[in-house]
Amino acid sequence: MKRKTIILVFIVLQVFCLYFSVGYAYSDSVYNAQKKLKQLGYDPGPIDGIFGKKTKNAIKNFQADNYINVTGQLNNETKEKLGIQNSYRKVQTGQCKCTYTAGSMPPTSCDDPRCGPVEFD
Repeated sequence: MKRKTIILVFIVLQVFCLYFSVGYAYSDSVYNAQKKLKQLGYDPGPIDGIFGKKTKNAIKNFQADNYINVTGQLNNETKEKLGIQNSYRKVQTGQCKCTYTAGSMPPTSCDDPRCGPVEFD
């Protein structure tokens, strides 16, 4: 019984840490959006590539001012209106190399749907 409790606490802590660390990961796209929002007079908070509350509010304000569906998310329509492009990274997963959007979770296999153009070895 004691061992099961320890394992359960460990799992809960791992999920808790994963949940809170994912929201604060650096993203090239967020960094570029923050710079552009600041140039346009919005307040995205620190220009650090981390999607925080101020960045979300700045995006919401930008979306509202530009007749974009207000989600607070840095979606493709918002990026296009800001004049920024998706940033891509390369990763090798098993027997293939592929690209994926920076700031997202990297693909885990060659047939992962998040994997962009695939180059086989």
